[in-house]
Amino acid sequence: MLPYALDQAEKKILLIRHGQAGGASGKRYIGQTETELTSQGLAQARALADWLMPVPIERIVCSDLIRSVQTARILAKAKGQPIEPDSGLREIFLGSWEGLPMALVKEEDPQAYEQRGRDLAGYRPPGGESFADLQSRVVPVIRDILAQATGPVAIVGHAGVNRVMLCHWMGLPLDRLFSLGQDPGGVSIVQPTPKGDVRLVALNVLLGSALPPANLTYFLGQSAQKD
Repeated sequence: MLPYALDQAEKKILLIRHGQAGGASGKRYIGQTETELTSQGLAQARALADWLMPVPIERIVCSDLIRSVQTARILAKAKGQPIEPDSGLREIFLGSWEGLPMALVKEEDPQAYEQRGRDLAGYRPPGGESFADLQSRVVPVIRDILAQATGPVAIVGHAGVNRVMLCHWMGLPLDRLFSLGQDPGGVSIVQPTPKGDVRLVALNVLLGSALPPANLTYFLGQSAQKD
């Protein structure tokens, strides 16, 4: 069952995080570092494509990083549509921290590590972006996509990209961005309202082998469908 008449050709954004991506073990700073989908990530993308088959998606836009492109291609193949990679939708760039284990950064530069934790919005790793920079980069890109849309548009991006957009739409400060779940293969749905703002319809809906369709119950706004 699709939430909030998703099978209808109404203007809305499906904000998708790419499937699980692989790479070196352990927690690392993977912003714009290229990593490919794991077998689980491929399964998540296929499950998402199956679930979205009834949706009349008019465009499939994605980050040009390979993990997002791979996810978008699976969706596009199922829908018989092209993908539109856009470098403006790339994940946050972490500069000299890219690819490094978090534990190593914490050990070698504890002051910088702690400073970022205290100032998620404004702190820039050496040569990198802050989350405020990321928001300034992606908001105009997605605003233009939404303005051009006449029906559902899928945007296959990243956890950071999705979180800063959701903060923007919901009026949340960026230091709250990690309170918004954005799991691999998850999809959030927003829809413009007649007042000119955006309504969050669903947040971080998860699919895949670990979460069969029968368990798709995590919908924000489901009770509001009676409005």
